Amino acid sequence: MTRTRALAEITPQLGETSPPPVSREVLAQTEYRGPPWDLSLLEGIELLEEDGVPMASDLHRRQMNILVDGVSALMVARGRSNYYVSGDIFIYYTPEQARYVATHKQSEERAFMGPDFVFIDGATPEPRRSWQVWNEENRYPDVIAELLSPSTARIDQTVKKWRYCHIFRTAEYYLYEPDSDVFTAYHLIDGEYCEARRGANDRVYSEKLDVWFGLWQGTSHSYTACWLRIYESEHATDPFPTSAEQAQAERQRADDESQRADDESQRADDESQRADDESQRADDERRRADRAEAEVARLRALLDQ
Repeated sequence: MTRTRALAEITPQLGETSPPPVSREVLAQTEYRGPPWDLSLLEGIELLEEDGVPMASDLHRRQMNILVDGVSALMVARGRSNYYVSGDIFIYYTPEQARYVATHKQSEERAFMGPDFVFIDGATPEPRRSWQVWNEENRYPDVIAELLSPSTARIDQTVKKWRYCHIFRTAEYYLYEPDSDVFTAYHLIDGEYCEARRGANDRVYSEKLDVWFGLWQGTSHSYTACWLRIYESEHATDPFPTSAEQAQAERQRADDESQRADDESQRADDESQRADDESQRADDERRRADRAEAEVARLRALLDQ
């Protein structure tokens, strides 16, 4: 694909009402996905690790953590270690793009790509400050989720969607707007994003994760809302628990066990007390019987006299 063609193709897809895309220079530089990398472009620059824009709300932050924590817990449960999952992390996909981001810190063109949730199969799980494709065996995210807000929805649905599809070629792209509970899912089919098929309970199957994405109304991390969660099956009643939820459930089970132990101990104490009371009553009865027998003997002796 030539650079001219790449630019011609993106323009109508973004539409006149979409946010301004990044510069034509940057778009032209990102049409290819692999080496040879011109790493000399990175000399003397410091890669940014955050864009300085906070999450839209505490609800968005909690939702991001639930997705990251939930998928991490799922991988641990499956004994997996060859994966990377994170949220709100910069994705640097060419040295040209990385240099542009570093040298245009005040740019409104949003050349950076910082998905709210990413899953990359076959990678190592250790933490990273940013994802640099040229240092990661040319790996791009397999699953991306963006949490929409009024300030980000349009760019998530246009510029980012185009890049995730045509540059990253990310197999699955999910968008969720926590304030309105709107969930949209795209799967990459023949090089284009198509809306994913919905199953039971309006859930969407993720082939990359072998789980189902769906909405769940409930309390998680002490906060009640409608959450985007992962399910192990299409008809599962409850979502797969995050590690925090598992820890909370373990604490609850431990508390329940402790309470049951206390109850058993109390019942044992009560039984012991009842046994002591029975023994005391038996002793009292014996003493009364002895006294009665002695009285009878005394009366008999008086009669005999």
